[in-house]
Amino acid sequence: MSDATDPKSTLQLGRPTAAITRTDAPPAAAGGGGEERFKFKLSLPGTNLGGNWLCKNDGDALAYQSYAVPGDPNPDNLPSMREFQWVESGNGEGLLQDQYGLFLSYEVNWWLVYFSYHAASVAWKFEGNRLVRASDGAVLTYYYNEHWPLADRKIWLSVAPMSESAITVEKVDV
Repeated sequence: MSDATDPKSTLQLGRPTAAITRTDAPPAAAGGGGEERFKFKLSLPGTNLGGNWLCKNDGDALAYQSYAVPGDPNPDNLPSMREFQWVESGNGEGLLQDQYGLFLSYEVNWWLVYFSYHAASVAWKFEGNRLVRASDGAVLTYYYNEHWPLADRKIWLSVAPMSESAITVEKVDV
């Protein structure tokens, strides 16, 4: 039997005809047009979050560097504090883009918040003193995980239904 007629042959597979991506166009690059820029100050009474600002986990093990964490400015700039701007997607959703062009998103396995490219961006809204994921109303929370052996930190930012771990968020203009 030849490869062309063998049902298990990879020659029988066709080329992919489409990729799964966002259908709206990427917004303008960060920093253009004089948009309002701001930082998010975080607090949760009675809990030491390990920092007061929404940061990207730069400086940790490579597997964890894209995640959002609470942090404070320090001489090494790690984790790195982020400034944001609201960017409207093609379908009118509010996306949060940082000063480096990355978007605030979340991953499904642990519901952790992370920084990614436009294709993985999700819509957010700011309601009162909560940062809310627009698709389902989940709010910014903290997640304690001591089981990641290579991670330098134990507290991560996540999204979940409103609970006692919901973080109070203050938008501070830059």
